[in-house]
Amino acid sequence: MKNECLSYASKGTGLKIYIAKTKVIRLNAVSEEKVMVNGEELEDADSFVYLGAKVITAGGTDDDITSRLGKARAVFGKLTGVWKSSILNKSTKIRIFKSNVIAVSLYRCESWRMTEGDETINLIPFSTSACVGF
Repeated sequence: MKNECLSYASKGTGLKIYIAKTKVIRLNAVSEEKVMVNGEELEDADSFVYLGAKVITAGGTDDDITSRLGKARAVFGKLTGVWKSSILNKSTKIRIFKSNVIAVSLYRCESWRMTEGDETINLIPFSTSACVGF
């Protein structure tokens, strides 16, 4: 029934669903019914990224936090030249760190659901002394 509604509504609005790229993720789903569009079954997915946040079927934010920290590490690494620079003073390096690395690591953190197990996660997993020369 729902499968037919999706196909009908998409046709009525001129929306074309590309079956090869469309997947289904089930969050707190009771039904395991296959989702069909135009007679073709949609593939189930375990996770996806939506607006920069990683959503997984099990719920929780562990994967999202880990992903975000990985992105922050990448930004930190790309700024190695800044951290090693003798031309820039400490206050400039700290401002660059806050505006680039901290901003990337904490982006969308207000949506993270923290649990007791998450208390052990180090939100800043790299040494700030490496970038400011302490």
